[in-house]
Amino acid sequence: MLWYRVCPDALVRLVVVRDPLGHEPDDFFFTTDLGMSAAEVVEIYAGRWSIEVCYRDVKQGAGGQEPQSWKHHGPERAAGLSFWLYGAIWAWYIEISGKRPSYTIQPWYPAKATPSFADALAELRRTLWRERISPVSGVPTLDEQTVDVLVEALAVAA
Repeated sequence: MLWYRVCPDALVRLVVVRDPLGHEPDDFFFTTDLGMSAAEVVEIYAGRWSIEVCYRDVKQGAGGQEPQSWKHHGPERAAGLSFWLYGAIWAWYIEISGKRPSYTIQPWYPAKATPSFADALAELRRTLWRERISPVSGVPTLDEQTVDVLVEALAVAA
């Protein structure tokens, strides 16, 4: 089909994906590569999902959305640092969790099967805060159980 508003110079293939049970809304995918099958078009877009999740996590979780530097190469360096930080946190999390990653199952998501970047950040907070807020850190009024409750509440809330 020739769709002037989307691409006035080339033909566009539109692929519509429908849930047979009607629970999910329809998805619409576009391509100018008319040689691709509908399955190939959907497969390429599905492969983009993890990239989009990475971008969201870098912006929201690693602070890449609002760099504090706006001159010269500052924004580029801030973006690079955010991606580096994202990778470093994941590498640390995978190293410490091994084959048994730890994450908190929330009541609204009982079927969760894999950790998210938010889970990795929460585990990093737990680890760092346990070192700073512990019975041996110079605060004699806190016992181990109080520290655990406090750290867990802070880790998932931050």
